Amino acid sequence: MFKKVLSLAVLCLALATAALGASVPDAPISGAWTLTFTASGESHAVRANLEAQGTNVTGHIYRTKLKGTFEKDRLEIIMANDDGVEQGRLSGVLRDGKLTGSGTLWGLTLDSWAAVRPAAAPAAPQTHTYAPTPASYQRYLSMAFPAALRVFPGDTVRTTLIDEDGRDASGKSITVGGFPVVGPFYVENAMAGDLLAVRFTKVRINRETAESGHELVGPAADPNYVRHSKAAKNFDANWKLNLASGTASLAKPSVALTSLSLPVQPMVGIVGVAPPGRQAMASRSVGDNYGGHLDYNEIREGVTVYLPVFHEGARLFLGDGHAAQGDGQLSGEGLETSLDVEFTVNVIPQKSFPVPYAENASEMMFIGVGGSIELALQRATTGLAVYLEREYGLNSTESATVLGVAAQYRIAKVAVSPDEQTTVVAKIQKSVLEQLGKPKQSKTTP
Repeated sequence: MFKKVLSLAVLCLALATAALGASVPDAPISGAWTLTFTASGESHAVRANLEAQGTNVTGHIYRTKLKGTFEKDRLEIIMANDDGVEQGRLSGVLRDGKLTGSGTLWGLTLDSWAAVRPAAAPAAPQTHTYAPTPASYQRYLSMAFPAALRVFPGDTVRTTLIDEDGRDASGKSITVGGFPVVGPFYVENAMAGDLLAVRFTKVRINRETAESGHELVGPAADPNYVRHSKAAKNFDANWKLNLASGTASLAKPSVALTSLSLPVQPMVGIVGVAPPGRQAMASRSVGDNYGGHLDYNEIREGVTVYLPVFHEGARLFLGDGHAAQGDGQLSGEGLETSLDVEFTVNVIPQKSFPVPYAENASEMMFIGVGGSIELALQRATTGLAVYLEREYGLNSTESATVLGVAAQYRIAKVAVSPDEQTTVVAKIQKSVLEQLGKPKQSKTTP
């Protein structure tokens, strides 16, 4: 039953369009609250707004209307939908600035409920430096982990990412491998149904070594080619990174690759929030609508990644540094290395989206993840189509017309094994979007 509560609450989040009102300092009950329902051992937080006039109280939880009384520190509330049908009742008391009580919701008796004022942000955005310790790395994305750092929307975080094998900027193994991630970074006042915007203002290599794969992944090529190919003996896949020139070359190249020098294009392989429910998703292999192990080589400095939020605080994870990576990650690895990273977070209330997406100066990029190229392609295409229809007011015929002549695709990652997933990106140039006449009331990006 509580799953129904959660799904209906998330639906309210997705449908709502009005921002919450600010608190009224001279009325102890009036203003914005963070309301947490608990039932069947599970909790779910939502935004609520109350307004008191004398002993009468009105308000809303997204589109659910509230009406009741507040007398002698006791609150009695009836919840109703747009048609006036009762959805639940809450009874509680105000003590030391916190509301607590009992009640019902959608026919379910709550274990309890509580409401507190949203955390107050500092007068100006803050910059935080987070230095992970060997014991602080995670290998799963989950809401169960305690916050590594709490930040407010608008804040900036400076941190470091180690490589997939657990090696830091000095090349030393400081933790076991398995794609360790930093986080979770808890973003104050982010709620399920919001959109988290993560802008990478700095993504830089911080050491002079990297390692790559050197065998073609089987799913990317004809089986006969893979079957008959023979790996060279004693091939060395270690690389030198030149921080001054921004280039990469093999440390001990074969004769044919002696002159090979490639530009360094640092990227973040894993970026995601805590997945829905109580799931714990492995950072090594899994991605989905919450982000995760995307391995898209355009997630780098100057790019903003947008992730739908499923839990209070969003709980952001980052990891898997690369100095560069080709499309498809065809050898199973990019140039695996450690990075210095700086990013800024923002929250776009009640703007959840079906897939992660990103933008740079010239493109919007919609990221589909799935167990096959076909499924990942479908999810990426759907994300781009939904964006055109939500943000530009196109109907499905109009969006199909635009997609048919202007969509571009990138195969970001080909799955190496059955427990991994493929990433496909559907892109569109902003120069095309500028011709669509974006509705003034639409606002998905900050």
